[in-house]
Amino acid sequence: MGVNTWVWTSPLTDPTLAELAARVAGWGFDVLELPVENVGDWTPREAARVLGDHGLGATVCLVMPPGRELVRADPMTVKSTQEYLRSVVDAAAVVGSPVIAGPAYASVGRTWRMSAADRAAAYAELAENLGPVLEYAASAGVTVAVEPLNRYETSLLNTVAQTLEAIDGLPNCGVALDLYHQNIEEADLTGAIRAARGRIAHVQVCGNDRGAPGADHLDWPAILAAIDDAGYTGPLCVESFTGENATIATAASIWRPLAPTQDDLARTGLRHLRAVMGTS
Repeated sequence: MGVNTWVWTSPLTDPTLAELAARVAGWGFDVLELPVENVGDWTPREAARVLGDHGLGATVCLVMPPGRELVRADPMTVKSTQEYLRSVVDAAAVVGSPVIAGPAYASVGRTWRMSAADRAAAYAELAENLGPVLEYAASAGVTVAVEPLNRYETSLLNTVAQTLEAIDGLPNCGVALDLYHQNIEEADLTGAIRAARGRIAHVQVCGNDRGAPGADHLDWPAILAAIDDAGYTGPLCVESFTGENATIATAASIWRPLAPTQDDLARTGLRHLRAVMGTS
């Protein structure tokens, strides 16, 4: 079980990472998920030391604000995005994360209409521009997990099926499931998870409203059974966001408290998922 530092803060810094590592380890989490909003926000070697001191593993997620694009963008933008993704790979290798996960194709919130031919061309462009990053990541022992987002945050990859199509044939590339998005976009949530058997590289979990798993309407026993059937053996990382930071609250549309406190959100989710895993 893991938890993303976005539950409490943005951007992540070395002092906050140290404080959160001690706290989540004490609650019984196994993994701390570290976003790389901008290279240099936190120090990978220091993070590795802190995590090691608390017996925590790491996962790393990439962040795609406006200006980070691998499709329908000018060559300089593509090049700078590739350089950013390589830097995220470097950070992941230092902290021991087996993956970098996120929408490694276009900035969050960027949408445009596409015909079938337009979509096929965009997938081909993504494969071409992501290829050098995949090769670099493979040399570092890191897998790139591509995350489909809901329709309000992208028009390129919304479903697991679309993501599998876009990354078909790409080595060292898998799917990152974020159940918040799948709950919106998939007609058959557990069927979509099982359809990605062998290709799931990372899983993020939260309630249907971005709150705590279990404090929602999702069928967690069925979801975890599907994840198990799909052959995924990595961590389940609770990803939610704090409404106390204006930037992240606006970006993630967090307009109200999702739990009495952010600590409660993390601990409630952990307890619920541990309980379900103990009975399923």
